[in-house]
Formats: sequence, C-alpha cells, structure tokens
Amino acid sequence: MGKNNEYLEISKQIVANIGGMDNIQGTAHCATRLRIVLKDNDLADIEKLEDIDKVKGAFIAGNQLQLILGAGTVNDVYEVFAEYTNKIGKATYSESLIYEAESTSGSDQSVI
Repeated sequence: MGKNNEYLEISKQIVANIGGMDNIQGTAHCATRLRIVLKDNDLADIEKLEDIDKVKGAFIAGNQLQLILGAGTVNDVYEVFAEYTNKIGKATYSESLIYEAESTSGSDQSVI
C-alpha cells in the first residue's frame, strides 16, 4: 500500500472514531501532533484512536483532540487528513480554533 493510501486509511479510521466529519470544527498540526478541534469531545473514542496505525498516543487537551504521530509523519498524515475532511486551505481558521481551545482550557497550574 502506498503512503497516500496508508494515510487515507488512517484518516478514515480517525474520522470514524471522532464522531464523523460533522464533528470536526478545524484541524492543524505542530511538530509531532495532529490537532483536531471537535464540536463534541465526548464522541472521541481515545482507546480506539490509540489503536490506529502510526498513532502513538491520543488525548484531549483543553478543547482539542491531539494525536501524537511523530515528527515527519504528522506532516504527511495532516496533508491527507485535511484533504479527506475538506479542511485543506483552512489552516488560519483551524489555528484560530486551536488558539481559542488552548486559551480557554482553564489550565491553572502553579509551580510548587
């Protein structure tokens, strides 16, 4: 299976385990993680997401789902995922949602 086909299959599995296409508000990525802002985080099945090939970890941080894919791999998966979910070219919107999710997470950690 070619890389694009492999990443398309991964994208389909991710969508199936986050409540479908309609649950996606935006996507972005950093150096190692695919970041997805969902309308309803409760629809994400973390255990099943972690079982997807190439996914090294999955968790909700603030108001976003983060899938750890690793450096390099995340770029390729994001490209296919964004196209598959019709979120390609919406990085500004996605990054805005990611920023909002991070800034409203209510994280009040103090140094002990």
